Amino acid sequence: MKNVLRKEILGIRNKLNKEYVINASEEVFKNLKTMDVFRASKHVMVYVSFKNEVSTQLIMSHLLSNNKQFLVPYTNKRDCSMTPALISNLDDLSVGNYGILEPAINKADQSYSSLIDLVIVPGIAFDLSGNRIGFGKGYYDFFLSQLNGKIPIIALAYDFQIKNKIPSEPHDIKMDYIISPTKIIRSP
Repeated sequence: MKNVLRKEILGIRNKLNKEYVINASEEVFKNLKTMDVFRASKHVMVYVSFKNEVSTQLIMSHLLSNNKQFLVPYTNKRDCSMTPALISNLDDLSVGNYGILEPAINKADQSYSSLIDLVIVPGIAFDLSGNRIGFGKGYYDFFLSQLNGKIPIIALAYDFQIKNKIPSEPHDIKMDYIISPTKIIRSP
């Protein structure tokens, strides 16, 4: 069931035009900026968007211009793990695994996990209960399960990515918030 939904949503997302992605991403960013949890954060772990994902470019630029620190994931394909890297400049990123911009391995350090006070994640499909379907490798579920304490998790999505209910498994980590161009959903 997850694979069918993943294929369906990716089919729609892959056909989006650039103008739609830009406009929808701007609306998502406007909604994100209204959230106290975002405004209060000091060290934000954020994905680097690629293809037609909700763009994180505005978020990263905003964090840099507001003297906040942000971290991005360095991925290890061998064990499907992620390690956070503290970034001070977008030029610190280059094409890495899966064609996604990533930091160099020497910038990544697991100890940075203790700095994180907010995580912004991508996904393919979400539901009103905070469930998430990603690409199926488990990178984010494993990473999020290793964080100490209750750190808020925000997913960014287009409206068509949000369903009433999607399949979930016990190891899946729920999102605290899902932000789309038209709404902010807080998980129950």
